[in-house]
Amino acid sequence: MEYIVNQQQMQALDAHSIERMGISGLFLMEQAARAVFQEMKAFIKKENQILIVVESGNNGGDGLALARMLKEAEYNVLVFFVHGTKTMSDSFLEQMHLAEEKEVPIIEELPAEQAFDVIVDGMFGVGLTRQIKGIHKRVIEWMNRQDSYFIAIDMPSGIHATTGAVMGTALKADMTVTFGYLKAGLIKFPGAEYAGKIKVCDIGFAVESLWHVKPTLMTFGEGKQAVIDALSYFPSRYAWAHKGSYGNVLLVAGSEGMAGAAVLAAKSAYRSGCGMVRVITHESNREILGTLVPEAIVMSYETLQEAYDLLDASWQWADAVLIGSGLSQSELAVGLTGAVVTYASEQRGSMKVVVDGDAITILAGHREIMKRYQELPVTSRPHLTFTPHSMELARLCGAAVSDVEGRELEYASRYIKQHWLKDWVTIVAKGPRTVVTSGYGATYINMTGNDGMATAGSGDCLAGMLTSVYAQVVRQEHQLTDKLLLESKRAGLAATMKQPFFMAACVAVCLHGYAGDVAKRERGRISMTAMDLVDSLPKVMKWYDK
Repeated sequence: MEYIVNQQQMQALDAHSIERMGISGLFLMEQAARAVFQEMKAFIKKENQILIVVESGNNGGDGLALARMLKEAEYNVLVFFVHGTKTMSDSFLEQMHLAEEKEVPIIEELPAEQAFDVIVDGMFGVGLTRQIKGIHKRVIEWMNRQDSYFIAIDMPSGIHATTGAVMGTALKADMTVTFGYLKAGLIKFPGAEYAGKIKVCDIGFAVESLWHVKPTLMTFGEGKQAVIDALSYFPSRYAWAHKGSYGNVLLVAGSEGMAGAAVLAAKSAYRSGCGMVRVITHESNREILGTLVPEAIVMSYETLQEAYDLLDASWQWADAVLIGSGLSQSELAVGLTGAVVTYASEQRGSMKVVVDGDAITILAGHREIMKRYQELPVTSRPHLTFTPHSMELARLCGAAVSDVEGRELEYASRYIKQHWLKDWVTIVAKGPRTVVTSGYGATYINMTGNDGMATAGSGDCLAGMLTSVYAQVVRQEHQLTDKLLLESKRAGLAATMKQPFFMAACVAVCLHGYAGDVAKRERGRISMTAMDLVDSLPKVMKWYDK
């Protein structure tokens, strides 16, 4: 897991390292410049023309230190000092003095006629809070028009380090070299579109300073390494195991003529490692499910009472339950959703229930179901995990979709807190950056996946995967809990990260996203379908055996 910090946390971390831990600010600046220099050396050539654009704060000081290092290494470097602010930081003045000593060329007018191979943005770092205007706006717009390779120091100028918002205008970087820890604004949209390739470099911040600011945002990151890290938390496999060792998944999915969602969820559950899947679905779907998912146990109904009877017969068998995929919003679906969400079972304790698709919409429109849920004794109250997209989350919160988009974490946390659902509800808010939160403590932000996954059925795959991983954790909860407690002591993880089912949701989301990345490489993001995600899962899960 990687920590993610926001603007205030990064500023507090920096101050704590300098003021309390005795780390020199100038040392950190030199280390930051050296980190960018090392990244640049991998691809720049001596004959390249390099421009470094700086302002008079500490980010500009990083840029001046970088210019000095490039000059000492005999690269062609030019510094453009924008000089659009009234004050200069002490560190900037020190770096300006050192740069002048090394005869680094510094200009204060736009080099309009000169072409540059590489432009380094050292204007604004994590501290930006105001809209970009005036000379700074003109400089950023000028840079964006150049046919150059752009490197941003710490943050692309114009991107808010906490929200990822574009503050009027922003540099579109090809690479961002950021220091210490990931910044939230680099991975949230639209900021993520401006960051380019992100390099996180250790420049010497004290780990005690990280504990001091108590970050709550975390991620597995992106790419193959994210999958390897996520799978390290996956429930163990044993040579002496049998199909009952890895959990029983119950899917209550698929209304009349709506077999597709149940098929996708069932296939994804099996591909994610559970031992058995039982599907309660409408009679019209029996033949399709039996043909497309022959491994599954298919139990069908035609009336609500028949569906209740099947649920009664399956509740003790299941380790985790999914309700809602392709369920419709009929009267029968409302009754079945209410039964699953409010099912009291002293024998099974807090059943793990994933609430997806139509079931979320039903809960939003039938508030009495959640009221009954809250009245249940805590010993028999199911643990609910909602998996809404932005429209479904807006319905839950009684908000406009336009208000929720880009603020999913805020609204998910608000819903949990307003309804007193701490420790009983987890929300997996699906989107370009899917977030997992219980409203308190740690929050996971996912960095795997791509926009090709914005296709019908993708959410059904995630719901099946999530329920499958939950079922496996039920069988091995103590094993995963012990690992998380060890990690928390070693790395100071936020308290919520110690909870195995919260962690299981993070793992499922990461693996689901990477399955989409595999499908994109093989099918292309325009043509990929949800079934491509299912077919890609074995290529993701195989990394467990590496």
